Amino acid sequence: MEALKILLLNHNVAFSGGATFYRALQLARGFARGGHSATLMASSPRNVWDFQEQIIDKVRLIISPGILPTRWRYGFDPYEILRRIRRVRGAQYDIVHAFDNRPTVLYPALACQKKGSRLVMDWCDWFGRGGAVEERTNPFLRIPLRYLDTYFEEAFRLHADATTVINSALEERALELGVPREKIMRLPNGADVEHIQVLEKGNARAKLNLPKGTPILGYEGSLFASDADLLLEAFAQVRKSYPEALLILIGNPKVELPPQPDIIRTGFLPTPELNLYLCACDVLCLPLTDTQANRGRWPSKLGDYFAAGRPVVACGVGDVPSTIQETGAGLFSQPLPDDFATKILHLLADPGLQAQLGTNARQAAESQYNWASLTGQVAALYNRLLGESM
Repeated sequence: MEALKILLLNHNVAFSGGATFYRALQLARGFARGGHSATLMASSPRNVWDFQEQIIDKVRLIISPGILPTRWRYGFDPYEILRRIRRVRGAQYDIVHAFDNRPTVLYPALACQKKGSRLVMDWCDWFGRGGAVEERTNPFLRIPLRYLDTYFEEAFRLHADATTVINSALEERALELGVPREKIMRLPNGADVEHIQVLEKGNARAKLNLPKGTPILGYEGSLFASDADLLLEAFAQVRKSYPEALLILIGNPKVELPPQPDIIRTGFLPTPELNLYLCACDVLCLPLTDTQANRGRWPSKLGDYFAAGRPVVACGVGDVPSTIQETGAGLFSQPLPDDFATKILHLLADPGLQAQLGTNARQAAESQYNWASLTGQVAALYNRLLGESM
């Protein structure tokens, strides 16, 4: 396979916890290991005036400057848009892969396409009307972003030479917008089997000073407010049977929660500590209310859950139930606190089932959800597009 020059564009602040950034980074790593030239452009965590570059696992990471405060950018910084366009015009790429269509990604991607690059658009979140924007509690953000996100999500889809989608809901939406089925590739998030390993639960707890015999539930990453309510209500029911049970919120939930002594908040963690906390849990939880925002995404934490080899209890929303059923990695419930708690209690009462489901989870991480396998599929798509252009 001939080496390709690939540019991956992302609007997230680099290493800020944005799942789409890590989706693009994992693919870029795979391309680089396959002998391709992979460049990833993301936003700066500071308001700088110059581009910054570094090499990560053979990936050329370009950090682009902006003038808006970090928490106000969301891919709409006008200065960053202009600087990125000027930057990409000075290089030639075989493939440009745009990770979501925010303006800081879209306009540089279209500039590259105009110069002859083949353009692939990724769609991994339902941001606009009816989707994630409706979960924003600040109306001064929600109202303008509802219009902006809907426009940029929908208006440019037919410009792409191919589209990658993270789930069936976004595939159907792309088809409704007129994207031909043969130009769509389903691309779920993968599992980082290199950096997240299966660790013995007792050893993980000892290193974290967690009690040995206590039932521990875990949840990784941010929470929508409605999902947080579902999780807390289910946990309260679990504690009726196991009063000593603990819930660990791994990372930053990004939602206001009442202080409770039985809930541990870790804050941001480097990967080795994240690995320890995941493996210290008996059950890893994925609470999902039945909203369009949840149906229109594929929770990236599921890959970490699988890689850690721990059983999962998830609500049956979107593509999650079919994923759990196909992998045998856990149990899925109705998106209701009572049923969610029932499935958790069922697992807590059966250590043998916990072990079997955890083994299935790791096997799924090493096979169909291995980033190396997914990267190979995307590289094949790139080569097909380049072959069509000759």
